[in-house]
Amino acid sequence: MANETMLEKYDYKGCGSCPLRADFGTESYGDCVKNHRVHLKIKVTKAILWEAWNRFIPAFKVGDAVEVEGVAKDGILYCCTGESTLHPFVKDYMNLGAIEILEVME
Repeated sequence: MANETMLEKYDYKGCGSCPLRADFGTESYGDCVKNHRVHLKIKVTKAILWEAWNRFIPAFKVGDAVEVEGVAKDGILYCCTGESTLHPFVKDYMNLGAIEILEVME
């Protein structure tokens, strides 16, 4: 799948509602990552906020280009997570509606 940027983005609403969970059973958080992990280069198109103690803090700003880890199967990107460019040590799931996929890497 290298350099294939034509991944359709799934409307991610959390691991509990992801259809990939059915592939691995109900108690299998993380198995989808082990089996369908992809590395992506993305560009942030809308600011992405991180929730911390009932406050929303910017984690990525518009224009950031970052490498992230995602879960993709059959041409669909189900989720991705990346380390904040603004706050070291903050790694969280990203709103797929706020990113543009630049490259799918090995």
